[in-house]
Amino acid sequence: MKKILTILSILLIVGCNPIIGPKDVLWLDDVTTLTVTEMEAYDYSWKVGGTILNTGETTIFAPWWVEAMFYSDSTFIETFGGDRERMNFPLEPGVTGHWTLTHHFDGVDERDYPNFAIKDLRAYTNKNR
Repeated sequence: MKKILTILSILLIVGCNPIIGPKDVLWLDDVTTLTVTEMEAYDYSWKVGGTILNTGETTIFAPWWVEAMFYSDSTFIETFGGDRERMNFPLEPGVTGHWTLTHHFDGVDERDYPNFAIKDLRAYTNKNR
């Protein structure tokens, strides 16, 4: 079963764009600083949490999102997909907010991957705002 999941995961890496949310968005990389403060593998999910600081000069109005891809480890060869969290509050300049991402992949005991890693951590909002 593990061999089948590995092959499936490799196919997902080759055939997928690492963006979780919509493609036509405004990335907030130039006005935010994302920091990971916790990573934990539970029985049936991975949890990653952290902070986001608005380093820009304008308020980021709701809704906006934080997203990331989840991998088996820091080689980033085997992915299990990703997660995004919708933020329903404004983030004023100089203010820090908190975010949490959780992810579960059917048929996988996430405790088998205690050294999981994330990649493509980013924040975004709709372009037409």
